Order: sequence, then structure tokens, then C-alpha cells
Amino acid sequence: MGDANVDQCSGNFYDNGGPSSGYNDNGGVAQVITICSDQVGQVTELNFSQFLLGGADVLNIYDGDSTAAPLIGEYQFGNSPGLVFASSTNTSGCLTVEFVPDGNTSPLAGWAAEINCREPCQVITAQIDNVTPSELEGGNYIVTFNESILFQGSGIFEDGDGTGATYEWDFGDGDTGVGQNTAHTYSQIGTYDVTLIIYDANSCPSEEITITVEVESNAASFCEDLNPFCAGSDELVFPNANPQNGGEPGAENGPDYGCLGSQPYPAWFYLQIDEPGTLNFTLEQNTSPTFNGGGLDVDFIVWGPFTEPEGNCGNLTSANEVDCSFSGAAIEDVTIPNAEEGEIYIIVITNYDQGAGYISLQQTGGAGTTDCSILDTSLGEDQELCEGETYTIDGTTIGATSYQWSIYNETTGVYDPISGETNPVITVSTTGIYQVTTEDEDGDVSFDEIEVVFYDIATIETLNNIEECFTPNITTINITQDADILGAQDPTEFNITYYNTQAEADAGTGNIPDPVNYPFTANITETIFVRVENANLTDCYITGNFELEVSVVNIGSTLTDIEECDEDNDGDGIFDLTENEDLALDGQDAGSYTVTYYESQAAADAGSPEIATPTSYENVN
Repeated sequence: MGDANVDQCSGNFYDNGGPSSGYNDNGGVAQVITICSDQVGQVTELNFSQFLLGGADVLNIYDGDSTAAPLIGEYQFGNSPGLVFASSTNTSGCLTVEFVPDGNTSPLAGWAAEINCREPCQVITAQIDNVTPSELEGGNYIVTFNESILFQGSGIFEDGDGTGATYEWDFGDGDTGVGQNTAHTYSQIGTYDVTLIIYDANSCPSEEITITVEVESNAASFCEDLNPFCAGSDELVFPNANPQNGGEPGAENGPDYGCLGSQPYPAWFYLQIDEPGTLNFTLEQNTSPTFNGGGLDVDFIVWGPFTEPEGNCGNLTSANEVDCSFSGAAIEDVTIPNAEEGEIYIIVITNYDQGAGYISLQQTGGAGTTDCSILDTSLGEDQELCEGETYTIDGTTIGATSYQWSIYNETTGVYDPISGETNPVITVSTTGIYQVTTEDEDGDVSFDEIEVVFYDIATIETLNNIEECFTPNITTINITQDADILGAQDPTEFNITYYNTQAEADAGTGNIPDPVNYPFTANITETIFVRVENANLTDCYITGNFELEVSVVNIGSTLTDIEECDEDNDGDGIFDLTENEDLALDGQDAGSYTVTYYESQAAADAGSPEIATPTSYENVN
């Protein structure tokens, strides 16, 4: 490292101490080097393999041929630059590196980087296409606290090729995400800048694009706007209304608020009963969203039952008051006794303390349960099925006036609308991530996704009967036929097991533990059953069977010697060895056996050499 301008596409770039020692502070004077490509049409790249600076020493890297170029980054301590290269807007293709020491001697190692050149980056224009659900007001996206928000992006690539691109999101609240489409939930109200940067397959970045998201409370300030509440397995947590966030200072006139001497900053909800019985809730208000801060006085009143959630604001009277509390406590008990299935109850929660904080409502007891179908669109858990089956997805959402089903496109990274699928329910038979988007009469949009996977059922390509002859001292046989069964199918996708009964094969229990060494009984034909199941979902299976027969070959014990007269007294004789064939078969079917002849026991055991002409065998005395 020293003040210089160099043109090169190879070699190494070291601190001013070189490759074998640490760096020096150069008397506190900055040093600048500009590295340019010596190859036409290529730009400079530095790949740092070592980086460790001491004190306030800093390394600045600029995207151009001087320190007047845009600053790529300031690097200190062990914060390595990693891979750095000239951007698509850098017409010089050079990188300028400035070392600014603090004037104090450092014992640390400094840096080492490899110098390379590469093709210039293409220009990538990042776009944020959709924020769902949200409302666009004054250029800002308004979203709801504690609700899953889908951010959808895309890019325009100068070279027309976005294959292998990665999308990196920063949601402004300390959380990040990756993917062309990604969901995020905000756990604090406020205003956040959301940024997206796209990197192509060569690590070339786009310019950063930023939008502003305002996270608001999901509490309704008026009865006619009341929100659904479902206890389910989670608690309802929402930011309270207070003078700082612009909530309504007092509840509307009309309802009989019972025990509530005042009703500051109300939040209206309704719930619907699923399983009948008493429901017990805990209501709490706290300065912290994790409820480990200071308690804030919270009050409530419950009315009901009603048959519908709408149209009840003029009928909230003392006659249908269910429970009420105006105590000074930050934690209250709420009880709905003897509720029946389908009944609707309305609750208003007020912030008597009027301080900024969070409210929690959670069911803590009782036999009754709430009906979660009243919430925003919910498609339920992901599903796994077998090929040939179908699955019906029900996206029915209370209050929805329109539906649109889409399927995720793995290539483009976006959801493609399914033509003609605008009903609440869709039946599918192919693997995919399905999304339904609903809209109500006020234009509010809700959506949910579900992944449905259909696993393959194997095809049994070949399954052969096994016929073997009994061999003395051999008591087991290999009955496996895995390769023949699968053929060209991927063996990593399927499990193959063997059974003695069809019922066991169907149940997938009691399989033959060691089919490679299967004990057999001679002269008895067995049926062996095979189960081929998908390794990912064992319910997706097919069965088959084959016959196993190990036969014992009997040789008759009453064979007679064959004698011929040597009429010419030359010591030679011609014999028909097959004269004993019927005796040798000993009643066994001649069509099922082949009889061969040998000149020694060893040859017979080996099966070779065989006497070629047993009907005219010449024997020399």
C-alpha cells in the first residue's frame, strides 16, 4: 500500500507492511491507491482474505478512480470488505482505496486481498410491487400491527437475465428477509423504511429502493368498525389508543356502558362461540409489548348474545350486559358464562390510564371456545397427499365479496392468478403453493397461502417369481428384487419392504426383517408380498407379490447297472445311459426336469463337463 495508480488484473494487494509483517501508521498521513483493469472491457475486483486494523485506523474504498467517487464503505477493526468490485455506474471500472491511520502504532496484521478483473455488472432496477394487505396513503403503505404482511418485489435486468438472483429485504425494525416474495410481521407501531436490494448470479447489486410503511393499531375506535377476536392458541395483543397516537378520546354515545364511569380511548371487538360453555379471559394493559413493563389501568364491558356481528350498536343495553369492570387494576378477569355455539358477544376495552402501551386479551379457562373462522382469510395447515388424490381448499371469509386464487410460480417468484378460480373453494390435484386473495365491500384485502404437496406412488416395473433348487447346508435365500421393482425410478424416493401377508403389506407392519437371508422351507410354495412406499409420505404406497419355491430334486435309489456284451472282444462298448432316466426321476414330471450325465462325481457337482451323447456313450474296458 502506497500512493500509486496501477493497472493490473492479477497479483495481491497488501497493507504498507507487505505480505510478511504488520502495517505502519505512516506518521498518521493518509495513503491512496487507485487500481484499474489492464483488460479492455473489464473492471477491477478486490477479494479480501485478511483484514484486521487497530485503533481508529480506517480503510475507505471508493467506486471510481479517485476519492471523489462514491464511497463503497468504511472498514475498521475486523470488519472485512470481503468481495468488492466496480459498480455498473462506474464508467472508469477502477477502485480507489484510501488508508487513513490514526497515527498510533498497531501490532495487528493489516490486510491482504487478491486483485482480479471481471465483466462489468449489468444495471439492475429493483421494484417493490405489492405490500399486501395495506392501504396507500400519501405515498406511505399503511399496515396493521401484528399482522403478516406480504412484500413482493421484482427486478428489471439490463441483460434480460435474472436467473439466480437473490432479493434482500430490510424491514426497518431490525429484521431482514430473503426472497422475491417474503412475509413480515411488525410487533411495534411506528413508521419504518423498507428497502430492497437485488443481487444477480454474479453478485452484482441493484440500486437500493425504499418505501415507507406505517404500522397502525388493529383496534377499532367505533362500534360499527369492531374487529373479530379469536382466542385460539394465541393471545390478542394490540397497541392501545392514547393521546399520542390519535385514538378517539371517548367512546361514542348510544350504548349503555354499564359500570364504566368513563370510556377513554375505546377498542371494540366481537367474538363468536364455537364450543359451548363458560369462557374465562385475562385482560391486561402494560407499557411494554412483552408485558414486563409498568401496568396501566384497563376497563371493559361485554354485551350479548347476538346472532350477527353487525347491526348491534343500537342494542347495547343493560338488558344484554354480560360482564363489566371499572376497577383500577391493570389486570382484569373477563367471564362469559354458559355461552352457546354460534352466539356473538361484543366487548369494548378502554384505556383509563390514557398512557401509551399495549393491551392483551387471552382465554385462560372455561369449557367454551371461540370460532376462529371469523378472522381474516385462513387456509389452515399445509397438506401432504398422494398422487391421484384431490384436496379441497376452503378460503371462505366472513364479509368477503370477491375471491381470486393464485399459484406460486417458482421461476418468476410471483403468484400467478388461476384463470376462472374466483370462488371461495378450490379443489386441487397438483403440487403447489396456493394463495387466495379476498376483498370486502370496503376494499380491505386479506390473503393466505397453503402448500399442498402430492407425493408420487411408485410403479412396480418387474416382479419375478423365484424358483430355486435346494442345496444341502443352505438354509436361507435372498428374496430382494429392489432394482427390478423400481427400474429407472429414483431409489432415494422410495422404501421397499417384504411381508408374508397382504394385510401386513397394506398396514406396513410386521415386515420380513432380513429379506437378504430369508429362511425357506423346501418343496413348499410361498407367496411373498412387497410394499413400495414414498419415503416422504409412507401412506403413498403400492403392493405386489411373487411366488417363492425352493425344490428338492430326488434321484431314484433303484437305478440298475447297464451291461453290454463285448462280442468282438475289443474292450469297447456302446451304452444308452438314458435307460435309467425314468428310474432316476422317481415319478417326478419329466417335463419339469433335465437329466444330464457325467463321468465323475466331481464333474456332476460342478455341472461340467457333461456327457454329450448319453444315448450312445462309448465306454472302454
